Amino acid sequence: MADVKGDLTGVAQEGLASEKLLARLKSIGVSDWQPHASPVTLWDIFGEKGHPLRATVSDLGPLLLARLLNLNEVQSGVLNIIFRIADDQGLLLLDFKDLRAITQYIGDNAKSFPESVRQY
Repeated sequence: MADVKGDLTGVAQEGLASEKLLARLKSIGVSDWQPHASPVTLWDIFGEKGHPLRATVSDLGPLLLARLLNLNEVQSGVLNIIFRIADDQGLLLLDFKDLRAITQYIGDNAKSFPESVRQY
């Protein structure tokens, strides 16, 4: 189960038996409940403290990638245009090398794109 916000990571710790919980367990006929921790695997996009998350640049998309790179509004807009052109050209962006290559291609061939793209 994906826990993007971190709300569910508490299942990795043993729970506490409160009076309210014990009363509820008794009311539904559970007599052998014991708190226990559950195994979890946390994803880590940087692969430093958890399971490395493997995703292509195309998988991330312009919105998430802009957030991960902490881009400002103008930079995010440019990234959106780059993704739009890549999609229009049928190009898959696998890694940052591909992103850099298409950025260079767009810069070198800016006049070949429609006016609607060039005005940005």
